[in-house]
Amino acid sequence: MEAMSSAAALMEAMSSAALPAMETLSDLSSDVQREVLLRIPYQFHDKFRAVCRSWETVIDSPGFLEDREKLGKREHLICIMQTLQILHDPGVRAWSSSISNTGITVYDPVTGRWGRIPPAPIRNLFPSKCELLCVCGKLVLLGGCSLADHNMRNPVFIYDFQSRKWRQGADMPTSRSGFACSVASSEAGKALIYVAGGSDGHGNILATAEAYDVEADSWVILPPMTENRKNGLGVFMEGKFMVVSGSNPEHPYGLTSAEVLDTKTSTWNSLQGMWSLEMDIRSCLSCTVSTSERDYLYVIHRLKRVMSKYDPQKNVWTSVPVAVPGIAVIKCVAPWHDRIFVSGTDREGRDTVSYLFQPSTGESTAIDTGGVFVSGIDRGVRDTVSHLFRGSTGRESTAGDFAGHLNHHAATVHL
Repeated sequence: MEAMSSAAALMEAMSSAALPAMETLSDLSSDVQREVLLRIPYQFHDKFRAVCRSWETVIDSPGFLEDREKLGKREHLICIMQTLQILHDPGVRAWSSSISNTGITVYDPVTGRWGRIPPAPIRNLFPSKCELLCVCGKLVLLGGCSLADHNMRNPVFIYDFQSRKWRQGADMPTSRSGFACSVASSEAGKALIYVAGGSDGHGNILATAEAYDVEADSWVILPPMTENRKNGLGVFMEGKFMVVSGSNPEHPYGLTSAEVLDTKTSTWNSLQGMWSLEMDIRSCLSCTVSTSERDYLYVIHRLKRVMSKYDPQKNVWTSVPVAVPGIAVIKCVAPWHDRIFVSGTDREGRDTVSYLFQPSTGESTAIDTGGVFVSGIDRGVRDTVSHLFRGSTGRESTAGDFAGHLNHHAATVHL
């Protein structure tokens, strides 16, 4: 109770921009101080880190995010990759040649707040060819395509929300694009990213597969799939990694099968008849929603705006009514608890419209993007290296500060 009441009092002080006096901090034991900080929403962590060195040490300490989860205080934030445009303004710093115009925008559905983490240090790569995943409080960017020669690249970049820094990880063993990928937790508690299929820089369609251990920063080569395929949907369900549909020269309009990897035995099996060609895999986006019963895969067609739900235990698809008025082309989706974040553009391609969609009821709640996304080239970002929810000037950021093009990549991070 002492920690909860202290947390509420300190949050009120922070919101009024009145930092607690140092003698107030000394009144709290170190254990109570940690309990207080564990209960502070992530959006305020920067402010609390700035109060004193001891609080910065606690917030940056190993296991801090895990302890927040044990207390039920972890937050689910939606991360969206954007291609940004800088305003041609004498007062705005030009882009550094070492930093691409790839931004990661973060949305908190609970507070309705938008923010941005420091830009990803991707050099000379098409952001749309990268894959974005969230694992253990970190963002991971995989792969990409060179702006210079259009060849595939294999870099790995990791953003740690706790340290608020990017680092470069071990390169993917295989340079590829159009690959399927997903995140899984092993029995040993390790978070692994599975990658399979795609195509190389010579147009060859691949069956090769790999797994990346984010904490160990190491890759393991897996057995190849039973069939070459690119542009499949990667998903981890029921303890197995699945690559849904995709295409190859023998099946240019799509495969009706899925490849299923048993991660315990490292063996692939083909699940025939799993996919219907009525849903063009090249125009589909997917996400997995977990319920108290099981995991379900939701696939939505970007142009037709129709959704299907897959039950892996029954191997059955069912249609789900989708109510997202104003969206003509769906750009990205991401799970948020038992709901799905859906974002896209209107028929003119000018404005971005976003919703939180509840698949169990078919109802949607509109989200105020407030200028976060633009489709033209006349809008941009003034603060390209702002921390989450705070500009470099220290002021609270508004949605209008985070404009940019919306790409087809979104994921959910747990903090």
